[in-house]
Amino acid sequence: MYSPMTEKERTLADLRQNIDQIDGEMHQLIMRRSELVQEIAARKSSAGNFMRPGREAQVVRRLVAAHHGAFPKLVLVRIWREIISAFTGMQGPFSAAVFTASGHSDYEKLARAQFGSLVPLSLHASEQEVLSAIARGQSTLGILPLPQDQMEDPWWRHLGTGGRDLDLSEIRILARLPFAAAPAGEAVQALVVSRIEPEPSGLDNSFILLKVETADHHPDRDDLFAASDLSVLSHQSWQGSSGELCDLVEVAGFITDSDPRLIQLAQSIDGEKGWIGCIGAYAVPLAADDLSSS
Repeated sequence: MYSPMTEKERTLADLRQNIDQIDGEMHQLIMRRSELVQEIAARKSSAGNFMRPGREAQVVRRLVAAHHGAFPKLVLVRIWREIISAFTGMQGPFSAAVFTASGHSDYEKLARAQFGSLVPLSLHASEQEVLSAIARGQSTLGILPLPQDQMEDPWWRHLGTGGRDLDLSEIRILARLPFAAAPAGEAVQALVVSRIEPEPSGLDNSFILLKVETADHHPDRDDLFAASDLSVLSHQSWQGSSGELCDLVEVAGFITDSDPRLIQLAQSIDGEKGWIGCIGAYAVPLAADDLSSS
């Protein structure tokens, strides 16, 4: 026997109908966005410039800043990362080589969170294998451990002026992961490297690499950077058995080799005995406060 709906049931039915309508509108917007992305891809004259990490960071920051309500900001970021990666893949294929030695599956999770569920990942047992995959054109991106002191053969020292067996001079640091961490924080952090040139996002940090043949040619790092008006955030050092010295210095701001402050540093280095240059930059990740619901 037919039983008429109560007022509460009618209200719930109306609300669900509204949700169905919103779902349809969201789907229409996604398809419209897809058409625009395809039009942009058709207008671009050069291949390989479809990845824009600086712009992606700007988009996510803007969404998070404008967001309000009970829907978690972290979930919003993850949805948009999936959307951004899918549309990036429409403009050109890309893949990522991931360092996973000693059971470090967390780097694979970071790669998936940043670049989406569809991007092809290749897993590698050493940092050098990751760099080689990029240098040989087998992967677009590489996911590598955050630089730390006491590394026996740090991967970052091979950038800028070439590597042992392959030319790694075009590989740059492009991003830092995770861009949006859970409130409790992420135990593992990583850097993304690529042959793609980094671009400013409006809030960035950069890495400068200093190499000298021997300690005799090594300037005092603290004095060198203090005179350059660059704000040093962190640094790591490495010395080889033959006496070669390498310093990786993280500085605030977006720096390129044409930056007057870096040119000033280069003029302080003996060009025949040493080298200094920028090996990349990254958009500063969102802080826990940025992702809080308050």
